[in-house]
Amino acid sequence: MNISSAIRQFILEHPDQIIDGNYLHRTLFPIVEYRTFLKIMSRLVNEGTIRTINRGVYAPSTLPDEKIGKAIVSYYTNDAAGMIVGDALYYELDLIDKCPTRTEIYTNRVDSIKKKSVLNYELYGKDLIFDDDTKNLITLFELIENNSRTISYDATQYATIVNGICSRSYSENLIKEITSVMKYRGSTIVAAKKLLNGEKFPFAQI
Repeated sequence: MNISSAIRQFILEHPDQIIDGNYLHRTLFPIVEYRTFLKIMSRLVNEGTIRTINRGVYAPSTLPDEKIGKAIVSYYTNDAAGMIVGDALYYELDLIDKCPTRTEIYTNRVDSIKKKSVLNYELYGKDLIFDDDTKNLITLFELIENNSRTISYDATQYATIVNGICSRSYSENLIKEITSVMKYRGSTIVAAKKLLNGEKFPFAQI
């Protein structure tokens, strides 16, 4: 099977999954020169196998428009690939009532330190494995980093979430890994460590 057929076969075997061209090339077809890979993807668009939903991001032509949003979130967050942050995270945590019009996602399926917009989704490349512990700690850091804003939504729910996250134990190495990739304020990191060491919310003003 040649490369063009292999790429086409992969797409046909994943009818509900979007395709990030850069990630697909980097992980499954690095042997192909990138320009050649893009030409193959362009041919697949022209023949109707896939359609472009954003520069370098595609969807199988069989995937209905109404499922594109869910497919984007799944692709960039499932299987430890990433997590939703920002207002969309606060909405998931019942801190706000209104679903945001744009969704921010940290993901390892976008090149590290880069940002990509796909429809109403803002993707930030983060070189992390987003397992449950990592997502918990990032949630904690995000809530503390935006404390003055997020606590105003629902202070009781905020405290419940923070104390729930801190009731579990996490490795110091994981904390260091996250804070080396995610550039949080020093005060955020200090406050998080206090909570992780057993101090209950509320604590002194950050």
